[in-house]
Amino acid sequence: MSYTRLLSGFLTLGVFSSALCADELIITGVFDGPIDNGPKGLEIYCRTYVPDMSIYGLGFAYNGGGTTGQTFTFPKGEMNPGSYVYIANDSDAFNTYFSTNPTHVYSSLDIDGNDAIELYKNDDVIDVFGEVEYEGTQIEWEYFHGWAYRNDGTLPNGGTFDISEFSLSGAKAITGCSTNSTCSSIIPLHTFDKFSGNHEIHHVTQVGSTFIPVSIGVKVGDIVRWNWTSGNHTVTSGTECTVDGTFNSKLNKSTQTFEWTVPEGAPSAVHYFSSSDCGANMVGAIIVIPPPKQVFVFQLENTFHPSEITVHKGDKIRWVRSSGSHTVTSGSNCTADGIFHSPLDGDTQSFLWTVPDDAPASIPYFSQPDCKHNMNGTVTVASDADKDGVYDHLDNCPDTHNPDQADCNDNGIGDVCDEEDCPLPCPADITDDAMVNVNDLLEVIGAWGQTGSPADVTGDGVVGIEDLLEVISMWGPCPTA
Repeated sequence: MSYTRLLSGFLTLGVFSSALCADELIITGVFDGPIDNGPKGLEIYCRTYVPDMSIYGLGFAYNGGGTTGQTFTFPKGEMNPGSYVYIANDSDAFNTYFSTNPTHVYSSLDIDGNDAIELYKNDDVIDVFGEVEYEGTQIEWEYFHGWAYRNDGTLPNGGTFDISEFSLSGAKAITGCSTNSTCSSIIPLHTFDKFSGNHEIHHVTQVGSTFIPVSIGVKVGDIVRWNWTSGNHTVTSGTECTVDGTFNSKLNKSTQTFEWTVPEGAPSAVHYFSSSDCGANMVGAIIVIPPPKQVFVFQLENTFHPSEITVHKGDKIRWVRSSGSHTVTSGSNCTADGIFHSPLDGDTQSFLWTVPDDAPASIPYFSQPDCKHNMNGTVTVASDADKDGVYDHLDNCPDTHNPDQADCNDNGIGDVCDEEDCPLPCPADITDDAMVNVNDLLEVIGAWGQTGSPADVTGDGVVGIEDLLEVISMWGPCPTA
């Protein structure tokens, strides 16, 4: 085992993938079966409609020997979103172990738990499991007589492997099993969820010139539904009456509801307004809560690396052994507190723990055989101190309840705890210097009679006497709140 190699791999781990790749196919499962002829194979999931599968293929990097390029091409044909493809080395072995037939048989497929797999589209790598330049034996992504399965909500990685996107059984987890359904470590085929978790419908009601609630917290895949009660309004994404194009719909007697599904890659905050009510400050905000992630901690000699991690409720933490006999035991001063405990030794190569909703803010832990050698670590659970639906690390005012996250001057500090003044509308400040003065007056005179000019202060379509009078009436410093 190379500790340098393991540490260099760790540097890219511990965070949920933020890739925004939009390719249709994704590698969701890899397995090396325990019976005669395996079965060895993989699962491919279709995220969106594919009219021609023949532009996709697979390549295999055996024993860290580097890429061999695409060696398998999918047959021509379409594939519908939400469907799966199974490629195996042997049909009989696959049927024996999974009680069904693979989609395709590729007899040259000879992965044995330490080999990387590349997914190609038009000869370009769009997704990969494993590291093509490294043999997987005794390093974190090994799947000998075991399996790896994609975490819900993750995306094709574009050819850059990130182990945090996968859950792994550990080596030899299915040794001795004869079928998947009777094995203590079941390969979770056909369970990938491209959105991650349960998807909720969040209701926002228009009441007068207000959206209620003003701010909501959502997850990717959730649906936001706006409901009309009276008047003529819109639901338009953007800020300060400027449309950003994410969504736009009327909300009136003819269009009484509007729905928007939170997409993959949505920003952490989506602001919106009613274009019919800009002057009435009819605005709202959608806070997109980060999806759960898997964080890895590696045992290296008598240390945990990293020794301190920050997670959220629902995240998974996996401790991975490299050598020796240790434990992962919550508590401090060599005293267990009962939150979690697992051996980390030759029989238990890894330990997976999901952060529960009632987890305390700080969880110290240690290895029982090594506690006198300071083999310990700390799990910090991010919280929402002000209970406004926005995690503290995303909250622009973490100690004061502000679900709308309003930040009038865009300085990153929420208005409710910001001592700086907010600028008010100052349409007569044509030169944008926070003053209405002779420079603005000259702009009006210079654009007299023109249409579509910034000097059209009143917005009536033409620069004229009304704009001149408006400049004079607002003479002096622009107002602030």
